[in-house]
Amino acid sequence: MKYILPFLFISFITFGQNRESTSNSILLPLNVKGAQKPVSINEKIDSIMSFFNHPAFPAVQLGVIKNGKLIYSKSYGNEDIEKNIPASSKSNFNLASNSKQFTAMCIMLLQEEGRLKRTDNIRKYLPEMPDYGKTITINDLLNHTSGLRDYLDLYQLTCKPIFELSKKEILKLITDQKHLNFYPGEYHLYSNTNYLLLGLIVERVSGISLHKFIRDNIFLPLNMRHTYFSDEKSITNEVKNYAKNGTAFFLTKNKYSAIYGDGGILSNMDDLVLWDQNFYHNILGKKSNELIDEIQKTGLLNNKENTFYGGGLFNIQYKGRQAIFHGGGYNSFSTQLLRFPTDSLSIIFLSAVNVKFDFYCFQIADLFFQSTLKSNPIIQPPPLKSENFSGYYFDETLAGFLLLDQNNNSISVRGVKYMQENVNEYTAKDIWDWEKHLKFSTSIKGDTLMNYQAADINDNYRKLAEDTLSTKFKGGYICHELPNINFELNFNENKPVFMVNGRYSADVTKTFGTIGLIPTFGAIVEFQVNSENKVTGFNLSTDRVKNLFFQKNK
Repeated sequence: MKYILPFLFISFITFGQNRESTSNSILLPLNVKGAQKPVSINEKIDSIMSFFNHPAFPAVQLGVIKNGKLIYSKSYGNEDIEKNIPASSKSNFNLASNSKQFTAMCIMLLQEEGRLKRTDNIRKYLPEMPDYGKTITINDLLNHTSGLRDYLDLYQLTCKPIFELSKKEILKLITDQKHLNFYPGEYHLYSNTNYLLLGLIVERVSGISLHKFIRDNIFLPLNMRHTYFSDEKSITNEVKNYAKNGTAFFLTKNKYSAIYGDGGILSNMDDLVLWDQNFYHNILGKKSNELIDEIQKTGLLNNKENTFYGGGLFNIQYKGRQAIFHGGGYNSFSTQLLRFPTDSLSIIFLSAVNVKFDFYCFQIADLFFQSTLKSNPIIQPPPLKSENFSGYYFDETLAGFLLLDQNNNSISVRGVKYMQENVNEYTAKDIWDWEKHLKFSTSIKGDTLMNYQAADINDNYRKLAEDTLSTKFKGGYICHELPNINFELNFNENKPVFMVNGRYSADVTKTFGTIGLIPTFGAIVEFQVNSENKVTGFNLSTDRVKNLFFQKNK
């Protein structure tokens, strides 16, 4: 889960001696061509995880479960570097968005009891939600197809830390939104608002707090006795998290919001193994397999395309295998719970420093699949004649942008390298082995257009030509869906900058005539001008908030 919070720099940490916990793990020998002796899977995993094998690293835990047995469990670093407390399988990490699958399980348990249905209109339980003219169902919340704006992206526009808000204030922020990003079922767009509302539905249907419902119906039956919500005083072995700067770490204060459903659960390796194994042998609710099928069921869009998401879990094909997983991030915490059910293989990765957990988890998974993976020779095609497509591209439908960097016959986009396949066509495979395609064309007006396809995505982009932002856009702007927030656009040495409530500045670093990029908010603004050439306002969009309108003050 993406929280943008200011770091509180408490101390400066340099590398010291690493601490490591050991476990009884099963060595599975693999024959390696040219090797003097077989190299075990454990040794291969150690090699992949060698990045963390540094002294005084923040806490990291890795567990690998095969056929119901924890065959690899190793701890790196320290729960608390200053106090030199080593990490262990009992170290409690903030799961962030991995909390969502627990909220989803609560919904499935209530459905199993006949107390709600996935197809119910959410206004049956949340009457304060606006009527958007289209029904939003519980399914839409579970599948991230509701169109509801993400409250985290909304609140970061206030430049205040999220932990200052109460549940009541957050709910008001959500109900103040009179427009959706899109109509329910048109797209899949991740939004933390969905699972916050699911948590609230659990409370209203059950009549007890989400904390108590999860503890009574999930944690205690599974014997997860060291899994807590972040505001509970009984937390033991709580891991401190750190921001990395070069080869040093800065302690970041563990402040949590009072909002749950989308995040906020702390757990450790010992307890998460129990949670993982329940997906194979369910003992929750009526102890039926149907409960597991329900939480793993993915959604369908209105056009019948698969969302590959449902129940707080991604459910995809990875190199011909079913992979069910979710990641989480809060402050510098990074977590990943990855499961290959047909292979009875699970990988649990917990970290107190922000890292690309997918990079490590899927490499480790590949070790178990080596004998069945086909090795295809990589043939680099010669460069084909085409124009240079480097630059910024704007998605007119969902108001997003991409930066492309071309180098001969390859194009890099957000860390993914696309190789030229045909003239004006480029293809790549992501970490999950899914193909992505870029196709370029030219409009009647002469604009460069790009079609981006990946899984259920089919979006059209237009290349932006850099141009200065006119000073006619200078002035104050207000948003009726974000009361008490005032944006003021000024120009400092011809460089545009927004002031938020007269206190916080946000530079507009790239401009394209009527469009500007604001990295502070990860946002794009598009100014609106009427037929009389008068500025009426601008639409602001982030990854998870689309076309939030700010009206220009008269």
